[in-house]
Amino acid sequence: MDLFTQMERVKLRFIAAYERLLEEGQISEAEMEGVIQLIDQMDSMDREEFIARLSKLRPLETGD
Repeated sequence: MDLFTQMERVKLRFIAAYERLLEEGQISEAEMEGVIQLIDQMDSMDREEFIARLSKLRPLETGD
């Protein structure tokens, strides 16, 4: 499997995971739309930028 195909599969799995969160009421429709936009644009950004933009959608919660 080539890199492009692997990346597309990762994107689909990422979206599916967020769709489950949406169905469970753990994220809003607006957050879901933001995630989809981010995934559409992720090929043009580096890892750090992707993580920074993802965390702006919903800051990570810690057990502290």
